[in-house]
Amino acid sequence: MAGIGLIACDNTGGFRGAKAICLKANDAEQAESLAVLEAILWAQEMQMSEVADAIAKYARSNLYDGSWEKFASAVIPGQIDKSVV
Repeated sequence: MAGIGLIACDNTGGFRGAKAICLKANDAEQAESLAVLEAILWAQEMQMSEVADAIAKYARSNLYDGSWEKFASAVIPGQIDKSVV
């Protein structure tokens, strides 16, 4: 089990929302990967597509040599635009 917390603020530091989630994960890498995916989905739900794209871009460039994508394809296929780099 893993717990994640998400907090969204606008560009002035104003509170936009918060979310806590409990997830089943096999290891820390999978938990962190799923947290990234949850953050992307939540940003999309909140109609913050630029934020979702920025999270995906950061994840692609910095997380575990891209191994998070193996979890992405299993959890939310098609949600993350491959053109976001």
